[in-house]
Amino acid sequence: MKGFRCCRFVSIYVLTAVLPTVISRSLASVLILTMSLSSFVAHASESSSDYPQFAIPTTMAQTGGAGLLRTPHAQTLGFGQISLNYHNEANVDKTTPYGRGAHNTFLMGVGVLPHIEFVVQNTHKEINGEAWKTGSDLSYSAKLDAGWLIPKDWFQLAFGLSDFGGQANHHESAYVVTSKQFSSVRFSLGYGHNPEASTHQMGEDYLSGAFGGIEFQALSWLQLVADYDGTGANAGLKLFTPDSWLPYGVKANLTYQAFSDSATFNRDNQWLGLGLSLPLSGPNAAPRYHRPQDAGEKVDQRALTLTLQEAERQTHEAALTTTSRPKAVNKSDNVKAQESAERPLSVLSRKLSQYGFENVSVGIYEEQLMVRAENNLFNLNEIDAIGVILGFISEQIAHPSFSLTLLNNNLPVVNISGSNENLRRLFHDNSLHKDATLPKLMVSTRNLNQGADQTQWLERDENSHLYKPKVIFSPSLYSTIGSEYGVFDYSLALSTNVQVPVWKGGLVDVRHMLPLSHSDDYADGERFGQDRHTSTVDRILLHQGIALPAGMLAQVSAGQIASHYQGGTSEWRWQSTQGTHKLGLEASYYRDKRDDNADVVKPMLAHYRYYIDQYDWALEANAGQYWAGDKGFTVTSKHWFGDTSVNLYYQKTDKSFAGLSLSIPLSFRKDMSPAPLQIRGIEQWTYGYRTMVNNPSNDLNGSLAATSDLQNSIDRNYYNRDRLSASYINANLLRLKDAYMKYGEH
Repeated sequence: MKGFRCCRFVSIYVLTAVLPTVISRSLASVLILTMSLSSFVAHASESSSDYPQFAIPTTMAQTGGAGLLRTPHAQTLGFGQISLNYHNEANVDKTTPYGRGAHNTFLMGVGVLPHIEFVVQNTHKEINGEAWKTGSDLSYSAKLDAGWLIPKDWFQLAFGLSDFGGQANHHESAYVVTSKQFSSVRFSLGYGHNPEASTHQMGEDYLSGAFGGIEFQALSWLQLVADYDGTGANAGLKLFTPDSWLPYGVKANLTYQAFSDSATFNRDNQWLGLGLSLPLSGPNAAPRYHRPQDAGEKVDQRALTLTLQEAERQTHEAALTTTSRPKAVNKSDNVKAQESAERPLSVLSRKLSQYGFENVSVGIYEEQLMVRAENNLFNLNEIDAIGVILGFISEQIAHPSFSLTLLNNNLPVVNISGSNENLRRLFHDNSLHKDATLPKLMVSTRNLNQGADQTQWLERDENSHLYKPKVIFSPSLYSTIGSEYGVFDYSLALSTNVQVPVWKGGLVDVRHMLPLSHSDDYADGERFGQDRHTSTVDRILLHQGIALPAGMLAQVSAGQIASHYQGGTSEWRWQSTQGTHKLGLEASYYRDKRDDNADVVKPMLAHYRYYIDQYDWALEANAGQYWAGDKGFTVTSKHWFGDTSVNLYYQKTDKSFAGLSLSIPLSFRKDMSPAPLQIRGIEQWTYGYRTMVNNPSNDLNGSLAATSDLQNSIDRNYYNRDRLSASYINANLLRLKDAYMKYGEH
């Protein structure tokens, strides 16, 4: 053991002192050092198998994505992880253009799929620098690791592209890199090509040829790092927070590059980086979103959520103490006795209505329990409402089967049915996650009124949804990112949206914008001054939903949008039996009330979506004529993680654009009861950025490929943000139980 500790000290010395000098000489030095340290680690592992080995975390390099200090390795961010980082470099020269010399960096990386990482990066010298001098540069990067192709015990291999697609590129490079871990040490060796060497901000030799590096995880919270990037050697360390410090899988890290002998002008500097990584699904994570990274593994839909883990622990503790103490009174024996004396269906109807569900109906049809209800409590995800309602049904059901029809604005949108045994296994079997299969529910969006006329309704339309205003607050943000005018320019307003259901399928929708703040470049007379928020009622609409045969639904919206445009929008939607395919059509007609001679706005778009439930991944496309009269198409790769989605898209009309956006909920998982008034946050707030591609300059142009973008579209108002289907619900069965255990008032 003493010998190994001595070797460990030598390793630290080599990594922090000897390595930077050696590997700066030539690629041969890197190879020799790598082979020597590989031999050392292998020998150390054999001589001291009891020495603790630590997992090597994945964090961001200074530029481009996951890596060491200034070079990438073959690891990618975990599926569903987001990494937010800020890197501050010493000796930033503000007298030189932003494309030269030391700079500071914002980095956001996302594991959008297993083995695929996507990164947005902004480099700058000043947050609000002088236009066209010390402004900033925005770029995209991507990395694909070949973990599905190469056995785990061999090595890792990855391919990457940095700053692709645009024309004003200062970080463009392509590379292939391999990594191999021995004990607590990971070695990386790669080869890169820099097609725009003369303009690369890191230097003309950066990732141009061979590069490599070593990471040594000395302790669970300490990593020593050294790498060679083609321009010189770098050495430093990384610190990590223990897993127990932050909730919901959040981890923080600090990176310090203490040494660099880069030959690039003004790049032989120290830099300090702060990073935060977290699961995109956040505290609402269901096991549906905990997906494997390794090849050959399938999605584990049976792993317990945090709520279910706690419930299982309590059940286990209760079982251990049952024989040693009297049985506790559960819920209220007196209340249960009173309920048992009442009719179970009346009890169920009253329980649903008092809980806050609306338009509640309970009855019997051919020995089947029939329930209809509307959810305005769980606005982030209708599946939580379905879970709570089914849990309540499981408490009262005395029939062999059940049928639940979920309503939105009193229109039926989905039916869930199954057997009494299905409910018992799903909600009252604590060993459910250990079974080979989960109980499947029958889910349909067709023939939703079948049997309704023949049903013997004991309770009908209890707790009406009509004339109960919903006040929804959210931020409204206009902004530019990474332009020559600065890192971030913005106009911020408070959006107050009032929605009032007035009849079946009918909804009045009014929104007011209240300006709160703006940056200098959004001031009067400045570059973006004409685009600043003003205090106005920008939307007054009446929406009417119409149920059609064969599971189709239409909506007509008439009134005023975008402050000045009066007219209407018609939508139509159909999805396949399992929800794998969706078709849609949207057509609008608007006139500018300020100018009778202005052209009529007549956008018309056809939509298609393909859903892959294994990865909660939707591939979407729309094509036709957009708001400004430009014609073309948009393709989107939408990745769901809990109630957050990451959207990568490409647009082609008069110009071409590529972009990324995040849609996140700004409200609680369960909102306040909607009677007599509901105040809440918005269920989906979207923010993103796009850049012009295949063009000599990355100009800003927000008018192309624009849509009416109705907040109360069919997908959002009726179909749970396009997540109300058989494939989605059956892929999230344990979230049903999680919602019932957490919110079912046991």
